[in-house]
Amino acid sequence: VKGDLPIPDQTDSYQECIAQGDLDDADFQFLQVEEGCELLEHNVSIDGIDYRMACHAESGVANIDGYMSFLGERVEGDVNIETETPIGQLIMETTIEGERIGDC
Repeated sequence: VKGDLPIPDQTDSYQECIAQGDLDDADFQFLQVEEGCELLEHNVSIDGIDYRMACHAESGVANIDGYMSFLGERVEGDVNIETETPIGQLIMETTIEGERIGDC
């Protein structure tokens, strides 16, 4: 988190099984769009995914820009969130790293 808020850096891990059948499905989405959010742009290629999203809440709008690069058995990317709060602008930067750990 950038700015004057005393929020420490955080690390979280998550594991998900994505099978070849999922990737072959034209309706498969890497992104989960939460309620109150709108996917503004979504570009998927063999090299990665870029997206822009806006999430609306009572406190305002959060603008989200993200990308993930597909690197064979790994993925790397960033998600940047900007929003206005009652105490000023809040900017959150998240780094994403993933790797294949085996069959589902």
